[in-house]
Amino acid sequence: MVPDKYKSPPQAPPTFTGTKDSIVADAKKMCDKTRALLDKISADVSADKANFKDVMAPIIKDENEAALEGRLLGFYQYVAADAELRTASTEADKLMDEFGIECAMREDIYKLVDATFSRKDAEKGLDPEDLRLLEKDRKAYLKFGLGLPAGPQRDRFKEIKTRLSQIQIEFQKNLNEEDGGIWFTPEQLDGVPSDVVDGLAKGEGENDGKVKLTFKYPDLFPTLKYAKNPETREKIFEELLGLVFVELKDADRDALSPTGKGQDIVWHEDVVLFSVWDDASEGDGFVGYLYLDLHPRPGKYGHAANFNLQPGFLREDGSRRYPATSLVCNFSKPTPKKPSLLKHDEVVTLFHELGHGIHDLAGRTKHSRFHGTSVVRDFVEAPSQMLENWCWTPSVLTSLSSHYETGEKIPDDLVEKLMSTKHVNSALFNLRQLHFGIFDMTIHTPKTHEEAKNLKLSELYNNLRSEIAGLKGPEAKGEKGGNGQATFGHLIGGYDAGYYGYLYSEVYSTDMFHSVFKADPMNGKEGRRYRHTVLEKGGSRDEMVSLEEFLGRKPSTAAFYKELGIPI
Repeated sequence: MVPDKYKSPPQAPPTFTGTKDSIVADAKKMCDKTRALLDKISADVSADKANFKDVMAPIIKDENEAALEGRLLGFYQYVAADAELRTASTEADKLMDEFGIECAMREDIYKLVDATFSRKDAEKGLDPEDLRLLEKDRKAYLKFGLGLPAGPQRDRFKEIKTRLSQIQIEFQKNLNEEDGGIWFTPEQLDGVPSDVVDGLAKGEGENDGKVKLTFKYPDLFPTLKYAKNPETREKIFEELLGLVFVELKDADRDALSPTGKGQDIVWHEDVVLFSVWDDASEGDGFVGYLYLDLHPRPGKYGHAANFNLQPGFLREDGSRRYPATSLVCNFSKPTPKKPSLLKHDEVVTLFHELGHGIHDLAGRTKHSRFHGTSVVRDFVEAPSQMLENWCWTPSVLTSLSSHYETGEKIPDDLVEKLMSTKHVNSALFNLRQLHFGIFDMTIHTPKTHEEAKNLKLSELYNNLRSEIAGLKGPEAKGEKGGNGQATFGHLIGGYDAGYYGYLYSEVYSTDMFHSVFKADPMNGKEGRRYRHTVLEKGGSRDEMVSLEEFLGRKPSTAAFYKELGIPI
């Protein structure tokens, strides 16, 4: 029974009632509203009178409001079952991205921001988060080419930024919509878990008696891991934080929905929705909404990720706007014979994405710009990676796991065997991460434009894989190598020249876990200290300040090397 105090969230969840026409129209309206605001600021404020209240405050207010709507408009492309909605969302994303470039290259607004920045020390009432936003905003204008002289050079820069934005969105859409696969006989899939095989499409006609293995993670990875037939592999190769989660169903959803219809506050019938609250020790306050969309469907985002749907921030009247966040995964669906039972590596994936989700929910910043996971790329993975450690803690595994039919807890000897596998192939995993990171940095650091144009991406990707990870591909047999980089979504999704952050974030996450939680993983006092010191701050202050305050010292690589068994 859910206590009454957790039954009435003070804020309704977002609605997902967009249509193929409204999504694009709403994106245009939102851009027009912001453009009109910037025009007004430019007309009303001169550089010699520019100040935070007249320049930055209205921009921030508009940014906060736009984030509530804009992120939802761009989210449909990853999860909507209707292809027309996905297409409309992609188009809206293009519009918003192109408009973002337009705004970031407005010299009239940059001059006002720069003038405000030059007087920041004399202006009263600005807190550290205000000053950090002002500094980052000014730098952002320079990064978007306003340090270049007006004319052909700057125009070319804008053209390139716009094209890159379009390519990024098209790339992700192609990955989501890709529906290729390979037809296999049951014998060829010997060793693959039955719940995976049972969920594959059954063949007809020339493929009668076969099943279609797609290239999506929930089909591909278990097959690569468990298939006994080497030819099949070769063919394919080408309590802690003080939070209470209350699931919202049926009548609860109807009561909360602004439209009175519970189906309007989710985007698909598979989606599970929770309202999240502080527990009694934290004051029983409302925290936000958590959505879980865990099973694959056609056109859906094919990997596992956390999407912020709406950020949190302080309104002008001092009240708080609460966040909504979503975990989008692709775990095997239940079958008529068996429920969906998560494998251990899927539990690790779920905890990883939940780490991002908790970071999102725990955020308590003044401005939406810094909310939750809006931190530097070197640090953004640390909270999610740290939460993975609980999946390798015996006491936690015992509390998480039971037999789905009898309810029997997982035996200690099985836990011990599972623990012994923690670092099986971890060297290969880290070499794989190095391969990705070095490939990323190599293609983003050519010495000349001509060198960049002449890069042979597939050849470079395959050679680095062989050289760094020691894994040979078809080219080792004299056949044409694959194009693995063409599925490397991170390079187009914001991790360009920054994928190394996945590996380096582990230095921070391992240090935090070993130093604070390893001896007592369920220490609520330390969990709350972590929440308030690290997660709550988001990007509102230098992330290294948060780390050092939590650890009581500068971060160290010692725990990371110790975890890998490397003597230092």
